[in-house]
Amino acid sequence: MGRIYQVFVIGIQGEKKTIDVASSEEEFNNTMVMSFSKLRGIFHM
Repeated sequence: MGRIYQVFVIGIQGEKKTIDVASSEEEFNNTMVMSFSKLRGIFHM
């Protein structure tokens, strides 16, 4: 079974989420910070 590269995010109000980002180190390293801007909606409930 392969690895899953994840990012652990803590929101402004203390909410915590683990987000799967990539399935390889190369893919993870090529992920740009701006691509995480789409994650803003995750913390809005």
